[in-house]
Amino acid sequence: MRSYALPLAAAVLIVALAGASLAAAITVKVNAKTVRNDIAPFTRHDTRFVQIEPVCKAVGAEYEWDKDAKRVTICKGDTCTSLSIGDGPKDAYVKNNHPCAAFKVLAGKLGGSASFDESAQVISFTVQ
Repeated sequence: MRSYALPLAAAVLIVALAGASLAAAITVKVNAKTVRNDIAPFTRHDTRFVQIEPVCKAVGAEYEWDKDAKRVTICKGDTCTSLSIGDGPKDAYVKNNHPCAAFKVLAGKLGGSASFDESAQVISFTVQ
């Protein structure tokens, strides 16, 4: 009798890997417009992170990254705020030389809100 265990296991592994790669494709939208990121959104400590600069630019906020101080300064209109990289375990990280922040923290710094649609794999920012 022929064994089907190995081919079946291989098929299950291929399907599982394909599903994992599809689940990793998260889209970022700012005020309903898709934003291009150099760093794909990622999950760390059960929190989703996005690259800070493209989101800031999409809402017309000025963005400055001080590598030495490990601080991002964001100015929108007359309001400026900053975010220190490494302040908290779930706030901000540098990935491939790009500052990234927890999406809800970044939304708050921009004076807006954000949500994640698990089924559509979309992080949506609403910022006025």
